[in-house]
Amino acid sequence: MAISGKEPPGRYCYRDGVGRGLDTCCLPFMEIPVIDFDLLTSPSSSRQEHAKLHSALSSFGCFMSINHGMSSSSLNKVRSVIKQFFALPLEEKQKYGGGIDGGEGYGNDMILSDDQVLD
Repeated sequence: MAISGKEPPGRYCYRDGVGRGLDTCCLPFMEIPVIDFDLLTSPSSSRQEHAKLHSALSSFGCFMSINHGMSSSSLNKVRSVIKQFFALPLEEKQKYGGGIDGGEGYGNDMILSDDQVLD
């Protein structure tokens, strides 16, 4: 979907903050937090950047990193491995599932209700 620009199915979309929306499929616009890894190690700014990192992870759940020191070729290798994994047959990917109690790994969240918005 990211490559084609298509919207996800309505069951995966929030509208007005709750529920599922089939007509307008989007979350309220939010800037992705940007964490500067150079600032994390700087004596003069590390405290503020650590607070920003904590806030990003506890409220947003992710962040974009800059000045992390990874080369473009390393990032391209990561993307390549990700593409290889998702190209595997379903049975192979399911070997990396999080299990019933696990919150991490390949797979879906537990569905508790027909109205639940899915990840």
